[in-house]
Amino acid sequence: MTGRGALLAALSLLAVTHWGRGRADLVAAVLGLSGLGLVVLCGIASSAGVALAAAALRRARTARGLVLECGVERDTGLEPTGPGALPLVEWSWRWRRPRGVACSIHARRGRLHERARPTLRFAAERIERQLEVGDVLGLWRFQPRCVEPVELIALPDPGALRGVPWPAVLQPGDGLPDPDARPCGEPLELRAWAPGDPARRILWRSWARARRLDVRVAERSLEAARC
Repeated sequence: MTGRGALLAALSLLAVTHWGRGRADLVAAVLGLSGLGLVVLCGIASSAGVALAAAALRRARTARGLVLECGVERDTGLEPTGPGALPLVEWSWRWRRPRGVACSIHARRGRLHERARPTLRFAAERIERQLEVGDVLGLWRFQPRCVEPVELIALPDPGALRGVPWPAVLQPGDGLPDPDARPCGEPLELRAWAPGDPARRILWRSWARARRLDVRVAERSLEAARC
């Protein structure tokens, strides 16, 4: 019970016992009984709501292998179905562990979706959430904790580099001609034979026609690496 609920319960009890019964004030008695009934009704609804909300949050699962980025809000895949049909009940939750994660809850198509935005980089093996369930009048408030084992990581904030395409990394290949690259491309170039050249690269047709020993040489080229 919150301070507001305790105050309302105390005033209602005082109105029933002191003014209602002591001074035979029917108006005060009715108001006191109504206040006590409201406190009891909100307490029952909140108790049922916290049980349903905790069960729904334990059944829901966060996306496996979740990778977050500092300063970027991202959907975690958690979609619990809670006590939305119970009257007088409102509920939400927040992250306790890991620290430095701002959690926001959005409703889409009748379901709640969790989005997280970390401010610190970390690597964790579990998420500890704290439920906050209570009535709309603020008379009762429950705050149980739910722990879910899941591996997640928060990468550093790239800052001004966010959105900048990474340059292509080049490796030896047969894509782009480059005079400074190693001869590793297709054997397209020709030159005169020199001692040490393998016989399998000799162009025998050229020898048959012109009695000239030519060899095929691999071109100097690069290609984009697949990162």
